[in-house]
Amino acid sequence: MKQYNTVLITGGARRIGASIAKYLEKKKINIAIQYNKSIKEVKELNKKLSKYEIQFNAFKFDFEKNEKNYTFFKEIHRNCGPVDLLITFDTSQVPGIWTGDDFHTLVL
Repeated sequence: MKQYNTVLITGGARRIGASIAKYLEKKKINIAIQYNKSIKEVKELNKKLSKYEIQFNAFKFDFEKNEKNYTFFKEIHRNCGPVDLLITFDTSQVPGIWTGDDFHTLVL
């Protein structure tokens, strides 16, 4: 089984995305989340995820208004290192460069 070190969750600040982040934290997996308007929820989630020694990063990005997905994913890579798993709720958010043997995508 592949060991995941860093997971990116789009829409990760609220509801199911936040629940997944809390679960992954217990597994000591570093978490990067994308959010759009949920800054309050991001701050609350960051406080909750401080129990374990993981890296937590949040990135504000609006996929609907911004066509520079490539730049967004490059910023995540620069700040978090390689992402092993993308958990997303919308396949239109996954650019072609983020597919391959080294990267897994889970679409919910």
